[in-house]
Parts: sequence; structure tokens; C-alpha cells
Amino acid sequence: MKIYFFLLAIVILLVASGTANASPLKQNSDIFKNIVVIKTKEKQKLTSSQSFENKELNQLLKKINVISIIQKFSFFLSSNQFEDDEFGLCRIFEIRYKDNISPIKLSKLLSESSLIEYSDPIFKSIPQSIPNDSLYSKQGFLEEIFAEKSWEITKGDSNVFIAIIDTEIDNLHEDLTDNIWCNPGECGLDAQGNDKRFNGIDDDGNGKIDDWRGWDFCSDISFEEYEQGIIREDNNTRLEAEDSYFFHGTSVAGAASAKTNNKIGISSIGYHTKILPVKVQSDLGAGWRASEGIIYSAMLGADIINCSWLGLGRTNFEFDAIRQAKKMGCLIVAAAGNSASCINDDDIYIRNSKYLLYVGASDGRGPADFSNYGVPISTYLPSISILTTYPNNRYEEASGSSLSAPICSAIAALIKSIHKDWSPEQIRHQIRSSTSPFTQNDLERKDFFGKANSYAALKHNRADFKDQPIPGIECIHFINEEKTDSLKNYIETPFIFTFKNFLADANSIEISFESPDSLIEMKENRFYLNQILNLEECNLELYLKASDKLKWFEKRANLLITIKSNDYINYQIISIPLALKSKTEFQAQLNKPSLQNFFDYKFDYKEIKSISPVAINFLWGAGFSENKAPFFFLANEDKLLFCDEIKDAETDFFEITVEGISENSALIYLKRKDKSHSLLLTQNRGGTWQKIKLNSTSLWNISKIHFFNEKNGIILANSYFSPFYQIFLTDDGGQNWKEIKPQLQFEASELLQTETAFFQYEDAFISTNKSRILHLSDFGHNWNFAGDEQNFSISKFYMSSENIFAYCSDSISSFFAISKNLEANWEYYFNKSFFEYFDFPIFISGSNRGNSFLLVNEFGNFLIAEKDFTFSPLKFDRAIIKNKLLNQNLIKIAQSGNKSRLWFVCDSIYFFDLDNIFNPIDSSEKDDFIDFFAYPNPLYGNSAYFQIYLMEEKPIKLELFNSLGRRVKTLFNESAPANQYFTIQWNSSSLPSGVYFHRLSANGKIYTIPIVIAK
Repeated sequence: MKIYFFLLAIVILLVASGTANASPLKQNSDIFKNIVVIKTKEKQKLTSSQSFENKELNQLLKKINVISIIQKFSFFLSSNQFEDDEFGLCRIFEIRYKDNISPIKLSKLLSESSLIEYSDPIFKSIPQSIPNDSLYSKQGFLEEIFAEKSWEITKGDSNVFIAIIDTEIDNLHEDLTDNIWCNPGECGLDAQGNDKRFNGIDDDGNGKIDDWRGWDFCSDISFEEYEQGIIREDNNTRLEAEDSYFFHGTSVAGAASAKTNNKIGISSIGYHTKILPVKVQSDLGAGWRASEGIIYSAMLGADIINCSWLGLGRTNFEFDAIRQAKKMGCLIVAAAGNSASCINDDDIYIRNSKYLLYVGASDGRGPADFSNYGVPISTYLPSISILTTYPNNRYEEASGSSLSAPICSAIAALIKSIHKDWSPEQIRHQIRSSTSPFTQNDLERKDFFGKANSYAALKHNRADFKDQPIPGIECIHFINEEKTDSLKNYIETPFIFTFKNFLADANSIEISFESPDSLIEMKENRFYLNQILNLEECNLELYLKASDKLKWFEKRANLLITIKSNDYINYQIISIPLALKSKTEFQAQLNKPSLQNFFDYKFDYKEIKSISPVAINFLWGAGFSENKAPFFFLANEDKLLFCDEIKDAETDFFEITVEGISENSALIYLKRKDKSHSLLLTQNRGGTWQKIKLNSTSLWNISKIHFFNEKNGIILANSYFSPFYQIFLTDDGGQNWKEIKPQLQFEASELLQTETAFFQYEDAFISTNKSRILHLSDFGHNWNFAGDEQNFSISKFYMSSENIFAYCSDSISSFFAISKNLEANWEYYFNKSFFEYFDFPIFISGSNRGNSFLLVNEFGNFLIAEKDFTFSPLKFDRAIIKNKLLNQNLIKIAQSGNKSRLWFVCDSIYFFDLDNIFNPIDSSEKDDFIDFFAYPNPLYGNSAYFQIYLMEEKPIKLELFNSLGRRVKTLFNESAPANQYFTIQWNSSSLPSGVYFHRLSANGKIYTIPIVIAK
């Protein structure tokens, strides 16, 4: 389980003024099931609604059973108006599929493909509440932001318009209809004299028919239709209902620019500013097509785009849409959120703040209690009891940053009306630089910058207010000497930071850098400049070094920048990407038996579901063949010994588990969907199979089978119809089983978690949901509880002679814990970055020494964890298994005496000996190489290159091996020069297609770099 991976869904940001309606969406998860969005590295063509022209891409998607593929921004391929697709939006595709893999897991796997730039799930929009107070009077917030004085300067321009990206927007509301923007390309008469608004023709060529008053990207589709790829669009942004949980956009539109001075309804700071309604959620709450809405608005020429919902830009495809819209001249204004949380460590807010303007909520005196806060928030605006429009010619009060954002959007539109040539960055800085501070305390002001002042934002930097210039300075770019923006090692690295002044000339400038968590070290962190003129840039050189506190698996570290110029001050957080190498790495020789015999049994048409090693050297396996018949195999470390379908077995089973007893005997458990089952025993290597019965009065579900030796075994089962468990024992090799009655009294509501069972010698250890450990000794005959009840749940654990290492969770998060015994004194470890990197471990084991543990997750990451929670990567000498999805049923350990061997299956069968990997390699010795890599990869031609950067001249050896571990050729075997990229060129014309491995040797150490040859 990933702790903070995509925690936030796209959330509508209204705080109810009264009792909130219960959400009808609570039963749904935060993401749409069976939908992912991919961005390909190259342009791709669709040959149908289910396939690409690219065969390799189709092969990649074959296993997930594609339902539909939609090109999200196809108009970038055909539109002559917008040929400059700088961010590659035409390469973004929405894919629906049938396979049961989660979108998060699938996205991770697809992102590792050389064909795909990134892959993301799609978040749901989850409205939290609707405003429901009665209409009563005041719009005091207009006085707070000096609206009347602002209108003395400008009442806005009807040619400036704000796109409202939201749920429904009632464009017929009496106080909105006159301020709804009309698309000039869809108004007037066509060549036949017909009204373009209703002629059923896409007159402006943007792919939308009759979109003269906005567009609805989801119409009335249901959740089921959306997940099946059924999309309907129309030009009606209203929700035809008297009341609805999904009313939200109309309130936002009214706060931005309800018609003012028309003798009805309310006033809005936007005054004459127009509104473009863009509905991106269906009438029923299904779908969320905000990225399409953003690009649509930008194509129509929107000056401001308002997004009053949480989660904007959390996916890469939305981030691309944000950047493209900004490039097209749009300022995006977004609500900062109502969680009362500091966002200074939120990577998404930090990344987005360079491209959009975040607005927090104020209560008139300071930030509202519920508002998020932090440096990425540009300004705060009124949010409490904002009187605004409501569908069907009604008016209601609402609260939250959902209302703060459109008020800010309207101020931005007023600025645009008098500074028509200003860029989105200039408008954003004008609002921030003119903000009235909540406090003069610099330490507090960085997190609570101040309240927007509409009058000041319009007055400053105008030709007729020459005594009111204010600058607007920020870091726009940073790069190191290798022309990247990341820290790659723990040595001091020079970076060039580029600053730009978007507004009035600045002088007497002080710029300082700070590492909030002391994760980055700097020799010098304060700089003084005489001036930066309007729209000029300047560079500063800063030496950065990753602190020892930074862990190799962390992805980024933040820097706080403070910029001062006389009375002007600005704060900015930038995120430095990290690509650090672990200071300690482990290596193992990965082996695999020859599977040549598998082809005799049509191995390609079999799916392995379960494995079980015995006596170190043998591996039993089981699965289903293409015709759904159960099969088994037996292999040793050299080759496949047997593989065959189980004779006389039915084909209506969907689950199979094998437990090896000896090199001759194995037990197989088969289960049907109707919960019926079958146990089969072989004692002659699968020659014959005997049906085994369990004497039980209730229907049971086996969760674990284990044999302590060739005679004694245990079955852990759960009853389908009660919360209780069953335990069966055998002492004759599995032919006869006896149910063991509980010997201990369990606490009320205490349940045995049989899936956590850990077996060692003649003992079994099983966690309960109260985090007590049930200890079964003497092959399961003697019972006792080890340890007191804890306030956390143990999901997986490993016990050595010295320590217990456990993966645990409580009501908030998941973490690791170590204890010397089961009584007490647990040491805990939680690191957000680590759990983002590693995810849920599917396997935990360790060495006999007891001070190191092996962790494996389903994405093929192997780690060594020392008892002080020092995590180090385990790398393999030959075969590559990274980015192969691993199944916890297909990774098992075999122990015999002092030896331990790990077997696992992904694209093949692999094994390695744990006792040979616990020898650390100090990276200070290893870092003779600054860098090495192979290119092009995949290799489609014959010319291949390998580049090396050495710190000092020394002999190296570079060899090429095939996937069977056989050396194909020696590519280089002499000294290589230092302090430069040294290139080794070789020719692949004599080699067939396949996976090969460069083996680089230096100083007695070996490094392996894969390359794919595709001809």
C-alpha cells in the first residue's frame, strides 16, 4: 500500500455555510478504475479505437485487454492555428482496459517503457458540500478589496474573459447571462444566411459544434459509461435540475463576474468582464475532463482560466496542459485548498506555482482557519459567506477558497484590461507584489503572504501613477554544469540560478537561499545586486552539496529563496531534483535454470500462479494452461525436469496454490469461484495425483500451506461464514489431516491474520489484528502468545535469531518496525519519500546473521535493510528484472541448514543465494565512475556506443553478454582517460535481436548495463 501516493483527489473547494449534504460519491475511490493516461515519446497514430499503428506499443498494451484508446488533444495534429505543440499534447492518450491491475500500478509499469514518457491514473472530482444558507444581504468583501476605488480606474473590458473550468454553469441566470462571453466564430450568419449559433456546424473549426456560449465536456454520462469510454459532449453547460449536489460552477462564475450595476442581484469585482462556461464533469458527477477544458479555453483565447477545485496539475498530463495554456497567454488561477495544511513540502504545489497563481482563503483579518497556507500561495482573498449566484435565478452564500479564486481571477482580468500586452507572469506578480501583508514578521509572512488589494494591483506600475512602481522578481531557471537541474551525487556541484524581473526596475537587491530541512549545504547563500531592470534577467552561481541527511531514494530537496529590494519582498520555493546513488550497494549473482523443455509444453501458453521451493535446489510450480487446465512443473537449478497438465483435473478452477514437500512430493490446492475446492497430492513427481480430504464441519478457504519437513505440515484456513480460523496438521506427508482446536483464549474481536504467517524450523508465527503474535511450536501442536497487544497492525514480518523486522500500519500510515523480542521496545521507521519510492513490500526475508533484511516490492525493486533502517539497493550481476511486475505468490525462499535461496518468477524463473549478497560495496570506492551509459537503447541499427566518465585514468574492461550469461564479445580492455566522456563504439551487425548486457569491470568490481537490440 502506498502511503502518500496520490493522496488528494480533485476536490471541489466549497466549505458549507450550514449543514453539508452527504456525498453520494463516498463509495468510490479517488481514481477511476481501469483508466490510465499515457504520453508517448514519439507521435503515434491510431489504427482503430483499440490499437496503435506501432506494433511494439500494441504488444505492450496487449495483456491489459484494451477497451478503447482516445487521443485527448487530437486537434493539435490537425489545427493550423496551433501548430506549436511545445509540450507534446498530441502524444497524450486516454486508455481504458479490462485487466484487474490497478491504474496506479499500471501507470508505474507503463512509465518504465522506452516508448512512454509518462503514465497517470485519472482522479475523480469529489464535491464536499453545497452552499445552502438563505439569501441575506451583504457583500462586505467588495469593500475589503477596495472594489469601488478599483472601478474608478477600470470597470473591466468586455473583450477580456475568464474561463470557468468547473461543474455546471447556469448561463441563463439573470445575473450572469449578459456577462457570458459569446464565441465570435459561432455568432452571426453563415454563408447560407443561417444563424451560426444554431446551424449545427463547427463554424470556427475547433471541433465543437455551436459552442457559442461555452462547452460541456461530459454532458449527462454516468460513471459506468465514462469507465467504458463513452463520452458525450454538447453546448449546454446548465444542469437541468431544481437542486443538485453538483451545483458549484454557477457560484464560482457569480463571484468572478456577475453583471454589475444592472439593478438586480449582486455586484462582482469583474464588472464588465465576460465569463466562458466550461463544464468538465457530467450532470451525475461522472468524469473529470479538466485538461481538455483548459486547452479548449486557451484555444478560444481566454485571458484568465479559473480552477476552483483541488488537485490541479497532480497528474503529468494536466501539468502539460497547464504549461501549454500559459504558453498560449492564459493566466491560470487555482484555489489553494481548505485543509488548513502547510503546502511548503508539497511537490505538486511547488512545481505548479511557477505556472499558475494559487489563492488562499481569508476571513478579513488574516488567513481563514480552514485555508491551506505556505510560500506557493500568491495571495489570499475573502472566502467567508460570499453572496453569489446560484442556479435557477437564485442567490446563496458560500464559503471557501472556491470563492477566493474567482475573485482573484476577476482582479487579474481588470489588470489585463489596462495592461493588454502583459504576460501571465506579469499579472501574477502584479497581484502578489501589491498584496497587503497580514504581518510584518518575515518568518510568518513567507507562509501567510497577505491579502490581495484590487486597487493597489491596478494603481501600481501605471504610467499615470509614476510614484508607484513595484518589481516582481523570481527564479525562472536553474541548471548545473552538466546542463541538468538535478543533484546526482554527494559532492559539491555548481548551479547557475537565473532570476527575472517581470515588473518595474529594482535596485539594492538582496537574494538569499536557505535549505529548510538542512538537506542541502551551501558555501555561500546570500547575494547582493545593484539592479535588475524591467524584463531583464541575471545569473547567480551557487554551489550545492547534498547533505548526508539526504537519502538516496529521495526524489527532491527544497530551497527557500528570499528576494528583497527596498520595501519589496518575495519568497519562492524551488525543488531540486535528486538522482543520488546509494552510498552502499549490494550485488548478487542472479541465476536461472534452462527452460528449453518448457517450449515442448507450450510454455508461452501457460500462466504460472504459484511456486514452492524445497531442499534449496528444487522448485515446484503450478498454474493454468491456455485451455484453463491446471498444470504443474518441477525444476532444479539447472533445468526444467517435468511439466505437464494435472491428469483428470477439471478446468473450472480459477485459483491454484502449490506447496512442495520434497523433490518427489507436492500438494496442490485448487479453488472454484463457487468456493468449492480440491486438494491433490503427488508422491511421484506428478506421475499421479491423489485427492485429499480435510475433515471439517464447515466450508473453508485455505490461505497458507507449509511443510516443516517431508512428514509434518500445516494448513491455515478461514471459514467463509464466520470470522474464525481453522488449523489442520499432518504427520504423514499430507495424506491425512487433523483439525486442531484452539488452545488459547482470544480477546473479543481478535482475529488471526493467517496471511501474515511466518514459518521457521518447526515453528509458525501468525499475527492477530491486535498485533499479538501467535506462536505455534512442535509442528503446530503447542500454542502460546508472544508479545503484548500493540496499537498497530503487522502485515508482514521476518524473524531472525536477533531481531523481528515487521511491516506495520496504523490508522494514519504504514511503517517498518524492529524489535529484539515480541514483548515490547519496538523501533519505528517512516519516511514519506521512501514509501513513495518503494511501495508495499510483497516479500520480507533476511540473512542468518540476523542484522540484515531483504525487501522486495511488486515492481521488481530489491533492497537490503540494515537494522538501523539503512536501505540499500540490491543489484544483480546478469539478468535484468527491474520493471517486471512481481507477484507475492511467485517469490519464495528455501532454507536448508545455513543456506538460503530465493526463487522468483516474472518473465522467467530466477534464483539467487541470500548468503552471498550481504557484502556491502562502499560507493566511495565504487565512484571511480562519475557516469556510464549505453546508447542508443534500444538499438535499431548496427552502430552502438558506450560512454564512460572516469575520475582518474585506469584500466577497464567492457564485455557484452547475452541473456543466458554467455560472453558474446570483448568490447574494450585497456586504460581509459580521466575527466572526460570516453566513447567506446562497437558494431552489432553479427548479433540477432534480443536483450544483452554490457559488463563493465574496474578495480575488481562489476557493473551491468542492459541493452536491447531490435532488428
